[in-house]
Amino acid sequence: MKFRLVISDEQAKANINMISSMKGKDGLQKSLQQLQADQNPPLLLKLPINDSNASGGNKAKIAYTCFDQIFVDAHPSDFLKLNDHQQVLTDRITCWSDGRVNFRRADPLVLREMLRGFLTESQVTELQQRCLDTPDITLYEAVKQLDLGRTKAMAAGSILTDTSNSHSLWIIVEGKTRNWYSFSVSNGSRHFASTKTRSFTW
Repeated sequence: MKFRLVISDEQAKANINMISSMKGKDGLQKSLQQLQADQNPPLLLKLPINDSNASGGNKAKIAYTCFDQIFVDAHPSDFLKLNDHQQVLTDRITCWSDGRVNFRRADPLVLREMLRGFLTESQVTELQQRCLDTPDITLYEAVKQLDLGRTKAMAAGSILTDTSNSHSLWIIVEGKTRNWYSFSVSNGSRHFASTKTRSFTW
């Protein structure tokens, strides 16, 4: 039997609940289509299409706690695609972080999608370049150097972070007749007492 371990930083991914809070279900649908635009084939969504009501908040209100609520007939093998050489969807989306994205670790597509409507394409590109030029740059320093102005700087500060408090572990056991999947994710703060762990098995 073969064992595979996949360790991820959930704070480096686009949080489904955060997007839903900001843009509503209609906006979430569009974002998920963008985030898996290069997937072959893309996964089918089962979100309501005609609901564009967003809460207007910048905090992730928990509406989705697993991918089964988002995708049709969701299965771990559809997300992980361990034998393919393409970017996998589980590197880009999450249900379990606090909603903010670690701008130093996130996929460029994740940053662009999370900041769409708040920063311009050129500002997002410049932010990414800051990370490449100075890998340990803080969020405060990066935003200050962009000279965004008060409103955009506050928006960026509510969506981005430079720390990670949520991490996950996939364990895939490959047998001769079937595979087993186990997923555990820690979702909390820097204070250990407030950290929660969720586990899923298939």
